[in-house]
Amino acid sequence: MASEPRASATVVLFRPAGASTPGVEVLLLRRPSAHDFGNAFVFPGGCVEDQDSELAQLCTGLDDTAASRMLGVSQGGLSYWAAAIRECFEESGVLLACDAQGRMFRPGSALEASRLADYRQLLLAGTMSLLELCRAERLRLAADALQYFAYWVTPAHVPRRYATRFFAAAAPAMQVARHDGMETLETRWISPPAALAQAGGSFELRPPTQRTLAQFTEASSVDEAMAAARARAQSGIRPVMPVLRTIDGREQFLLPGDPAYPASPEGLPHG
Repeated sequence: MASEPRASATVVLFRPAGASTPGVEVLLLRRPSAHDFGNAFVFPGGCVEDQDSELAQLCTGLDDTAASRMLGVSQGGLSYWAAAIRECFEESGVLLACDAQGRMFRPGSALEASRLADYRQLLLAGTMSLLELCRAERLRLAADALQYFAYWVTPAHVPRRYATRFFAAAAPAMQVARHDGMETLETRWISPPAALAQAGGSFELRPPTQRTLAQFTEASSVDEAMAAARARAQSGIRPVMPVLRTIDGREQFLLPGDPAYPASPEGLPHG
């Protein structure tokens, strides 16, 4: 019997590749070997926690009714946006928030950037919450900066399972991404084509990460990448769950669309 997957959220952050290089780069973080997805490069993200329902009250640009409708749940959908923003800040140091005037938060000085880094350390130590940080700095979570575009579920045979909502966002200017040294051990900005070309060996990418990167290989700008994410949402989002099968003596992960993918795989959520 498949275990119930835990609700989680992840963020694909985009930034311009550079003046001399067309396209975009995405932020990937390497997990420690002892963690789930050990040694793999992943997008920042994690589980939806109890605190995220309260944190969702600080979201701007989106309410719970609209968020829940997008996810196909009865209520509490905005908690996924809050969790995505919280986990992104904890794991990478990038905070998707805006000030009282609705402007995306950008550290205006080295002192302000240092203060943000100090806040992050307090969050990681468990002595401060993101809710307290936002209240202290009069910030709101920029939920409207995130575009929901995919829903992946851990295969049924895995003991610890996750039902992960994927969001896309433009990386805020003037913020520097850094791994936290605990849940993430390496930070890498890389273009989707380059990441896919390097996949394997010490640069491990799991199927959801590879499939997600493949969706943005043609994006020539952050705007195009975000437009591609919106197009995915508009075409309808269904849960995707890899299925492990032995084919010709080899274990392979199958995805929807593969000829041998089952019509009704065990453990796939209906909501």
